[in-house]
Parts: sequence; structure tokens; C-alpha cells
Amino acid sequence: MRNAFLSIVLFSFACSPGTAADTYSCQAKEPLLLNDNGLVRAKPQMDWSPQFIIDKSTGNAVGEIFLGSPTWQIMQRGSTVSSLVSQGRVMGQWVYKVVVYSFNERKEKPFIIENRGSEGVFEIFSGTCK
Repeated sequence: MRNAFLSIVLFSFACSPGTAADTYSCQAKEPLLLNDNGLVRAKPQMDWSPQFIIDKSTGNAVGEIFLGSPTWQIMQRGSTVSSLVSQGRVMGQWVYKVVVYSFNERKEKPFIIENRGSEGVFEIFSGTCK
């Protein structure tokens, strides 16, 4: 049920007039965690590939990877020489930071998400956007 609802939201967001060229459609490919040895390692068995859409102008992001209905603030607009950077706030705390390598010349742009939603745990997701 949750996935069906999210698919409808993502579809309507992506298909709104004028938004297709103004958004990135992204898919996470790997979650990473900081381990006890101080190294960032792949999280075992990612059994889902969360997707999200991020607006290139406003930095607003929608998708199953973001919990708690964050309020977004664009920190830097992406261009041919810089990354798109947006931060999401939940209940007054900065929880998410999304960085899309807009300057990458390839059609697919790499991204990374910092998730500081759990107390004492720092999670990272990486993947690509189109």
C-alpha cells in the first residue's frame, strides 16, 4: 500500500506540466554505514532500491528514502561547474543532505545522500540521477 501511494505521488510529481526538465529522477544503488573501525562500508543486503525525485530549482525532494516529511532548502543550484546541494529538515533538525553532481557531463549524474535521522547513526546512500 505504501509503495503504491508513493508511486502515485512520484508519478504525479514527475508528470506535472513543465517539471520533467526541471527535476532529476534518482535511484539509490548502495547504502553505506560507518563501522566500529571508523571505516565507511557497504551495508549488507540492500533489499530495495529507493527512488526519489528532486527539483533542480527549489531543491525539494520526494521519495521513499526520506522519512518524516522533510522541509527542503536549496543550498547550491547545480550547473555545469557545480553540484546541486539541498538539505532537508525534520522537526527543526537538519536530517538529510543531497548532493547531485550536476556538473558531470554524462547523462546519469551521481548523487550522495547523508542521512542523520537516527541518533548516533550516520547513513549514506549513493546512486545516480537522470
